Amino acid sequence: AKMDDNQMENMLNPIRDQARDATMNKIASDDPAFVELEVGSRRRYSPPDGNWGGLGEAIGKNTCLEKLSLASYRRNLSTDHIQAFFRGVAQNRSLKVLHIEDKLYNPDDADVFAILITFFQNNKNFERLKIIGSPGYLHSLAATLGKFDSLQELSLFGCKISDEALIEVTQKLLKHSNLRKLDLSHNRKIGRLGYDGLIRLLQNPESRLTALSLRGNCIRDEVAAATLARGLAGNSSLEELNLSPNDITGRGWEAIFMAFQNPNCKLESLDIHPSRIDDAAARFLSNALTNGI
Repeated sequence: AKMDDNQMENMLNPIRDQARDATMNKIASDDPAFVELEVGSRRRYSPPDGNWGGLGEAIGKNTCLEKLSLASYRRNLSTDHIQAFFRGVAQNRSLKVLHIEDKLYNPDDADVFAILITFFQNNKNFERLKIIGSPGYLHSLAATLGKFDSLQELSLFGCKISDEALIEVTQKLLKHSNLRKLDLSHNRKIGRLGYDGLIRLLQNPESRLTALSLRGNCIRDEVAAATLARGLAGNSSLEELNLSPNDITGRGWEAIFMAFQNPNCKLESLDIHPSRIDDAAARFLSNALTNGI
């Protein structure tokens, strides 16, 4: 029978196999010094003998882990493996940070967020969720966001977010009154309708959002830029905004810089490098800077 990558790697690297056993022991023994675990790819941890259910169970019982990162974990894994792993993780109550990088997502595979719903609902320590390159998760994520309200930071980096998906996600984020940071970087599919959905979050009077990143989103549409500007004009909590690099036009910049002249604007940090700004837009920026950003 043909060996998979994990079996081949164990045969050729017994030292790494011993390290895997040691790591598993630290997780299972609740080692207080072991607070961060990276799982999935060859340069990250994978369980001895491919026992993903056992690894998930150990993580679920652990009370010291604070950060779990998963990268390409679906490689060589069956749906049963994935379900067993996340059913175990769902029992954890100590994790504060969850990172998922899953470019191999298949809609026919296990619905990770449906499995993790009890984790999000019952883990009062959880603060930060970062998803990289996984557009297939967004509908399930939106449904999950509606089931709890403790999130402080959300990053959807390079997830090819559509307007419909952004509207769905931001609508659920309205109840997350503790949300401080939102990263929507490198999502070039967002258009005017998507930014219209973002307006509701920015103008929510209960919003505590202090940092927003739209880095690399290619906001060429002047209407989309103007829509974003309306949201910024009605916001009184943002302190950091990243719009670099974007292909925003001169009129788009004018609308955005005018929004910063709002007397309630609390912006302290604005990243627009590298951007081409014409003289007219530069004057609006100068006025905004004069007002204190």
